[in-house]
Amino acid sequence: VVAINGVQMRWLCHLGLALLLFFAPPAIAQPTWGEAPAETLLAHEPRSPPSHFETVKSPFLRVHGAPRDDATLLALAQHGSASMVRLANELRVPIGRTVDVYLAESDEQFARMQPGKAPMWADGTAYAALGAVYLRTPRIRGGQPTPLEVVLDHELIHILLGRDFLPQRVPSWLQE
Repeated sequence: VVAINGVQMRWLCHLGLALLLFFAPPAIAQPTWGEAPAETLLAHEPRSPPSHFETVKSPFLRVHGAPRDDATLLALAQHGSASMVRLANELRVPIGRTVDVYLAESDEQFARMQPGKAPMWADGTAYAALGAVYLRTPRIRGGQPTPLEVVLDHELIHILLGRDFLPQRVPSWLQE
């Protein structure tokens, strides 16, 4: 190992390799973007909300939930519509059609309402082709520190990006 002004040459080689990999053009590490499974590409209508749910409509969202969650439904509708404009502008993608947001009252209802299998830890899920977002009501979130509006924004980004990439899947490196 050769030392240059007290710095070992091996360390400089490792640093150079790390910088080369970090700044390498994207074509070197280009992911493969396979087509999404056919069932996720179909723009089915979202499932109807439970019969006792109310719906709050806003310019870009319909937020469905239990009557006792009226204040949360209204807050999500107002926040979500403003977020759709901001996020679409930031991502430079079209807003597209109205998004249905479902606010589940229980973990069982959260799992049952959506068309796919949600991770047990998820506070929300998004299905771009359906234009549907599923959220857990604050009562069942277990005191999560992340505000529900932040979770909604995260899911709306999935919707906007997912729609923009259809019929391809959003690359996994971009998805989360």
